Amino acid sequence: MRLILCLMMMMLLTLGVSAEQQQQRPVLHHRSEETDQEADQTLPVLSSGVSLLPDDASGEYELNSEDVIEITLDGGHLGGYLSRIHSSSGEKSAPMTFLFAAVTVEGRRFSFTTQKLHDQWYAFEGTIVRGPGSKRDDEGYYLLAGTLTEYSGSRSTPRKVSLKSMPTCVEESCQ
Repeated sequence: MRLILCLMMMMLLTLGVSAEQQQQRPVLHHRSEETDQEADQTLPVLSSGVSLLPDDASGEYELNSEDVIEITLDGGHLGGYLSRIHSSSGEKSAPMTFLFAAVTVEGRRFSFTTQKLHDQWYAFEGTIVRGPGSKRDDEGYYLLAGTLTEYSGSRSTPRKVSLKSMPTCVEESCQ
């Protein structure tokens, strides 16, 4: 009889715990200020300084037939990334995206340094100027002009660039 009572008590306790567990609802937990500060330290600096760059100059600038620099201007702040198609001997091509890690804007001039990927990163110093395109939807309406430096290991390769903006319209609406 005692054995039966013990088994019944255990079953009731187990059912009670299960019922409590089922009634619990997920709760949103807030991060502490320390966690917020740590997260802020890992975010890239999007821009510092006062921008006099054209507000509508956001978009892709063609580095070559496969690679682009994406510039985003939003409320005077500048951000973006450099995207490259990477291929090694015997490997398939893979896109590599180098996010801007630090940006400085002073008037019409700006500079950025990308994050490092596989011991490679980029830096740019220059400006955005009007190009030969006659309307914003034309290729080359703006030019990203300046010096782009590629860093690979301990080697750096600077080069002067004048990169055309890509058309901003959807292909069907481009005429």
